Amino acid sequence: MKLNYFINCQTIQEAKQLYKTSALLHHPNRGGDLAIMQAINAEFEDFVNLFINSNGIYDCGTKAETVLYQDVINAIISFNITINLIGNWIWVSGNTYKYRKQLKALGFLFAPKKVRWFYRSEEFATRNHKEINIDSIRVKHGSQVINN
Repeated sequence: MKLNYFINCQTIQEAKQLYKTSALLHHPNRGGDLAIMQAINAEFEDFVNLFINSNGIYDCGTKAETVLYQDVINAIISFNITINLIGNWIWVSGNTYKYRKQLKALGFLFAPKKVRWFYRSEEFATRNHKEINIDSIRVKHGSQVINN
């Protein structure tokens, strides 16, 4: 079943917006069809991979979020810290104290209970203020270590 949902998308942002709209319509938890949702997921992943490969974008595992955060990741990749892409957020840990001014300038915020810095675009801000540990977040959203 070829759907061609993302055929007219020119950017990752356009594809992500279309993906969100399509997921709201077709997700099985919202009364949609599982096969259609699986096809949308596969096509979105194909679009991201094709976009990355055809545009020569730095690739850390062909995740759409990596492309969206490319500038931020490139700005901190030379720091002697651990960079994790967890879901749609960048989490930074390790000896970050000496980089705190640069991280703040880039828009990172510090999570004192997790003892880590995080970065996310405004569209991925959470309204949930429940305390969740970092390992639970990893399990829920998946985690990818970004290496230099």
